[in-house]
Amino acid sequence: MQMLATPNSVTAGKPHFYTSCYKTAIYKILSPFLGATLAVLALLASGSRTVAEIKDRARFGPILEKTYADAKALAAASPAKTNDLEAQWKFARACFDLADFVDTNTRREQISKEGIAASKKVIETSAGMVEGHYYLAMNLGELAETKSLGALRIVPQMETEFKTALALNADFDHAGPDRNLGMLYLQAPGWPTSVGSNSKSKQHLQAALKKSPDYPENLLNIIEAEIGWGEKTAALKHLEELDTLWPKATLALNAPEWQIDWADWENRRTTLRGKLAKTAKAAEAHKNVGEK
Repeated sequence: MQMLATPNSVTAGKPHFYTSCYKTAIYKILSPFLGATLAVLALLASGSRTVAEIKDRARFGPILEKTYADAKALAAASPAKTNDLEAQWKFARACFDLADFVDTNTRREQISKEGIAASKKVIETSAGMVEGHYYLAMNLGELAETKSLGALRIVPQMETEFKTALALNADFDHAGPDRNLGMLYLQAPGWPTSVGSNSKSKQHLQAALKKSPDYPENLLNIIEAEIGWGEKTAALKHLEELDTLWPKATLALNAPEWQIDWADWENRRTTLRGKLAKTAKAAEAHKNVGEK
């Protein structure tokens, strides 16, 4: 089987297109509860990513379909024993990646349920494996996207599984547990409706960046969040850090399996530059005045 990525160490995690779509996915899950105005604002806040995702579906969909089919075959041939759990969590991972790409709720529900079942096999056999909890949370998110009134009931389950993953291995998937908790708290409605909290979001997004500062997704997420919070000066500083990191990251993450992520990251960086252009111009003017 040829997976999109097969890291030698499970602590290294795997590149996911989910990070590119996660904010939009949470919007889809929660929009029935946001009200019409807030829902529109939330969609606009996601920038051009929805359009980019449609384009990328045609480009990358066949790759993800093959990865899913190969992983499913391998998982079916592997009994759920400790030494065969890798096939199960890799299938759960492939389920999430494909579910995030398909364009019908019927198929997304079917695939995400397969991923949930595979993740639970891992947890039932080895509850201390971070992969089981992490990919259970991710596939629960995809399942929630297919629901309406039932979506909010799934969010606390996602939170619990991400917290468990964080306790087991905070570094997994380039600080994935913190990154996903940060995005979950950012997009979910606040108390008493759900678990949303800007302070918790900032805490976890900053933690992800601190743990894995060379991973572009962690910077992109915090920049997008800071723009939403009105913290454009901080966002501009992080964008400058991202620009500095970019050449190094392109060299470090240059394997074929990263092509999906780079397509998304490029789109998002371009969008962020546009949103912060006025802030950058004002900062440059202020600097020039100070130098006179």
